[in-house]
Amino acid sequence: MKENNMGTITTEQAEKLTKSGVITDEVKTTLEKDGLISTRRSSKSWKMKTADGSWVFPTLYYRGGKGTTMSKKQVSFNTEFNTLCEKYGTSSK
Repeated sequence: MKENNMGTITTEQAEKLTKSGVITDEVKTTLEKDGLISTRRSSKSWKMKTADGSWVFPTLYYRGGKGTTMSKKQVSFNTEFNTLCEKYGTSSK
């Protein structure tokens, strides 16, 4: 395990640095792998009503995935999952 005394930057900050030419895509990828760029988190959540009138919240997580980098398939799967939640769910915010 690497010891890290540096803080993290947001994904948005990293994208701005890349667009402005301060860092390259390769550097950005390295920073993401090293955990120096925080991951995006959605503040919007979805709920669905069950047949008996209770509200439930669909969730998706990868057990054992803490501290790992998501693959392109996982990102694609998350995007499709979020699309389905938006299609069939009700915003809870």
